[in-house]
Amino acid sequence: MNVFAVDSVEKFENEVIERLPCVGLAVWRGSNNRRSYRAQLNLTSIVPDPMHFRDAASFFSSRLLQVARDFIAKNLGPVFVSSHIRAEKMLTIGIAFKNSVAVKDCISNLTSQVQRYRNASRTPVSLFLATDFAGCGSLSQLARLARKNATSLMSILAPLEPITFQPSTFNLPDHGAVAIVEMSILSSGKRLFVFVGGSFQEWIVNRFLNKANIDQQAKTECQIRNCVRDCVV
Repeated sequence: MNVFAVDSVEKFENEVIERLPCVGLAVWRGSNNRRSYRAQLNLTSIVPDPMHFRDAASFFSSRLLQVARDFIAKNLGPVFVSSHIRAEKMLTIGIAFKNSVAVKDCISNLTSQVQRYRNASRTPVSLFLATDFAGCGSLSQLARLARKNATSLMSILAPLEPITFQPSTFNLPDHGAVAIVEMSILSSGKRLFVFVGGSFQEWIVNRFLNKANIDQQAKTECQIRNCVRDCVV
């Protein structure tokens, strides 16, 4: 959608969807007047009390949640740790990927932290990994740029033998469906390691903290340290 041409709800209804009573949107990045590349629709008259995106989890498909549970049971077991990497957020602050030393250093740091946790554990601990540069990761231009360098980035994580979700196994071609499944798996780990940030990652952290019933003091202590934020149960 041309967000500059379709600048009102009326135009969207009359000229784009032609007042159809029911419309499904394949890709929708929301309406946000703080982001010029997103729709600038004033929805206050239609949606007086908007729902926060984190509350949308109440409407997650039960089928997708079952896929997450099945994946955990078959591939991870009762005790595992999770990690989510959002490399594109580092690229947005001006670090060119051809000079991605900082990105690789942070992933190396994450690798070290996970390995230390594993070494201190009395039982084998598997690692579930989700990234924005995977095949069904973020659709942004920066994530696509990172995807071209996925092999070199994954080689840093290779010693951890990370387990990743393969959408094709469950016939899930939709990026949104994959994101829901990965979020559910990530928030079910014993410990969560996250890299860089972003709203989607904040959503993952929020679900992890709430699911683990972590008290407010522990939530406060869950903070960024050396490019990697780790949340502990």
